[in-house]
This record gives sequence, structure tokens and C-alpha cells, in this order.
Amino acid sequence: MDTRWPLLILFILVWGCSSDSSDDLFIDCRYSAPERIFSNSLPNVEEHSFFIDKMVGEESLTFTDGSSLRLRQSGCDYLKQEFEFTAPSFDRQKSIAFWFEESIDLLHRVSEMGPEYISYRQWAKAMEQKVRSFELDKTVMLADGYYAKVSRQNSRGAAILLLTLSEKP
Repeated sequence: MDTRWPLLILFILVWGCSSDSSDDLFIDCRYSAPERIFSNSLPNVEEHSFFIDKMVGEESLTFTDGSSLRLRQSGCDYLKQEFEFTAPSFDRQKSIAFWFEESIDLLHRVSEMGPEYISYRQWAKAMEQKVRSFELDKTVMLADGYYAKVSRQNSRGAAILLLTLSEKP
């Protein structure tokens, strides 16, 4: 009797059952694994990438104007999106008001990338209505189940805008 076939079948079964799929990590979660938001064919985008590391999806865009955006999505039962935006015009000396205006502008910019991104315009409008409530590194409730936080990170002589949108503070 040829023993290769049973071994091959056993190998296929073990390999199939032991896959390290990120969907398996979300089996008891309200939400499934993060998915890419952006497509490879957006205008003014030079580079686009997406990958999942355990329970966090990370997407990166490099724009033709020299700015870049990294989006980290996470959450099992409560979603969180963390935007990390850099632009040539950012420096550490900008006023606190500048970072809030840039956060709102970023959401408008994303909402204009296509009809599937229109929900980011609602986030921008909600932030505009609560702009007086914002302080750097402070989470603000925009509405029930909608929170935002604006931060700034200094890196190698430049500054990075950090915007977090979430369902929980």
C-alpha cells in the first residue's frame, strides 16, 4: 500500500486546521478583522500598503505633495482608528489651534477621496462643533459612542499629527 496519500491528506488537514488567520483572533468579537479602507487607485497617492498584525490593521499612504498618512485600525468590541499624518509644512512650533484645524482638514481631505469616505465629513463636522472642548491629548465625546483625541508627536525635528477616532474614550 502506498503510504504517501494518507500522509499527504494528514498534512493538508493539519495545515488547514492550524492556519494563523487573523479572523480566528476575532471569533469572540463583535467586529471582524480590520480591512483596508483605501484602494490602490486613489488620485494623488503615490504609494499604498495594508497589512494586519494580530488584531491591528495598518494602512499607509504617501501622497504626491510629500505628506503621508498611516492609519491603524483596532478593536474587538469597540472600534478605534488612529491616524498619523505628516506633512512638509508641520513643525513643532505650530500653535495648539493649528493641530485641531489640521485634524479637521485631514478628515475633510479623506472624505473627498471618494463617496465611500463621506462618513469622515461627519466626523469633521462633529469636531468643528466641539472645537472649544479640545485640548491636546484629551479625549472628547463628540456624541454618544463617538470620541476623538488630537495629539502631536515630535520626531526628528518635525511634528506628526495624531488623531484618534473611537467608540469608547
